[in-house]
Amino acid sequence: MTTALPPVLAATPPHRDRPATGAERLAWTRRPGYAGGGGSGVSTRFGSVALLGLALCCPLATWAAKIGVITMTEGVAQLIHGAQIYPASRGLALEKGDVLATSTMAFVQIELGNRTIIALGPDSALFIRDYPDQRAGRPVSPQYLLLHGWFKAESPSGAETAGERFWCRSIEIEKQSGAVVFQVARTAQRFFVESGSVAVTRAESPGGRRTVGPGEFAAVSGDEPLALASGVPSSFLEAMPRAFRDTLPPMAVRFQDAAVRARPLRYVAYDDVEELLTLPGRWRDGMVRRFGGRLQDPGFRRAVEAHLARHPEWDRALHPEKYRPAAGAAVPAGAAAAKPPRERRTP
Repeated sequence: MTTALPPVLAATPPHRDRPATGAERLAWTRRPGYAGGGGSGVSTRFGSVALLGLALCCPLATWAAKIGVITMTEGVAQLIHGAQIYPASRGLALEKGDVLATSTMAFVQIELGNRTIIALGPDSALFIRDYPDQRAGRPVSPQYLLLHGWFKAESPSGAETAGERFWCRSIEIEKQSGAVVFQVARTAQRFFVESGSVAVTRAESPGGRRTVGPGEFAAVSGDEPLALASGVPSSFLEAMPRAFRDTLPPMAVRFQDAAVRARPLRYVAYDDVEELLTLPGRWRDGMVRRFGGRLQDPGFRRAVEAHLARHPEWDRALHPEKYRPAAGAAVPAGAAAAKPPRERRTP
């Protein structure tokens, strides 16, 4: 599918047929009149974004509890904040719970308060959420769930990265300073430690913690154990977005005093959030509270009902009458009322 480009990107330089390198992106953003990404007609795994013009009548949205900011965009990307979809644009703040997704041929860079930079390649999605690790006794801190696609995380020496963790479905990666490139699919994950080191834990075996050092490549597929190798395979390099070969340029200083306001494009449809609603149970906590209001939309309600087996915790919201005592029925002393499947809580 061909993505319609907004006017500001329609005259892009010769790298239009591929993601730009870091140097090309930086030079392009410095040209007069650059305003960042945006546009219309994007189709991603989270659905089709309507024209921004259709949302001009919507109120502007701001949120203050930011943990990072979007500092670079190329192509078209979108942000799910609460139960609404916004265009991802430079200077827009990010909060826990936000989902950032790119379309084909797009690139987005975000920068966190601790100076870590995260880049998303084409057709990629990142879910930011808080997940307390009670086993380690650590406080709640932002965790980054790499849903699918390509990512690069880079932290300078001395950055406060304690507790900074990335989840790739079946593995947890705790990163220190340095740079790591990830490729994430539903059943397989691969990553290369360009510099620094990471600690890796399989989700189903929390005791099996391993360290992956600089220059090492790791891969996991299905239930197979983590496989390590020295050096990066050519197949990984060939598929990796070209922009990830460069050091990610820090640009957050340009947005320190910016207060970018965003207009919502629309409310989410089921297709937009299906991947969120069908995540492993521990990641679905709070989804009914967050998106339950969308059950007022007939299309959303029908889709949730049709896929109820994949997220049974929605049954109470769909059919609350099933869990109420029958009118006039006597409840034996000590008898417990019928309990529906609930949202799974963090253990």
